[in-house]
Amino acid sequence: MATKWSVKSGQKYDPDHRFTNHTDRKGHSSEIRLRLPPQMASQISEIVATKVIPDYRRSSDFVSDAVYHHLHRIGRELDSGEIQRTLNVLVMLDDARRRKIEREAFEDLIRTVNDNAQVYYPTHQKPAEWDRLREYCDELVDAVDSVPPEHRSEYLGMIEKHLKAAGGML
Repeated sequence: MATKWSVKSGQKYDPDHRFTNHTDRKGHSSEIRLRLPPQMASQISEIVATKVIPDYRRSSDFVSDAVYHHLHRIGRELDSGEIQRTLNVLVMLDDARRRKIEREAFEDLIRTVNDNAQVYYPTHQKPAEWDRLREYCDELVDAVDSVPPEHRSEYLGMIEKHLKAAGGML
């Protein structure tokens, strides 16, 4: 009987996880060529082109994801701990890469927002000039739902810093 397996203790295989990583932890990869019926290749190309699933940037992303899920199924059927461990490591690496990319994008957002906020800081200490900064901060607060939950407190803290400078509070 196949065993349940996980990336971390307590987490089970997630069939909704999109595995689009093409390298191991050392950056190595292997090329595999495959032939598909034209209709199947066309369907994959259409899915990629529509960008309905943003994780599929290329057809190879779709194929990597399909192979990952099929290997999981085969690993269960064969009760192969080796396949399961290999996939676990690859998923952990994929998740770590995604978190790093998200963190870098968030840091870029914070830099850009701070740079933009500086434009609204008044050159003179007239109360009316601070209104522009407060309005900008209000726009940022309205967009908070677009910020990933794990970064929201830092994002709101940055806004609060600018609001305090303008004599306001969140």
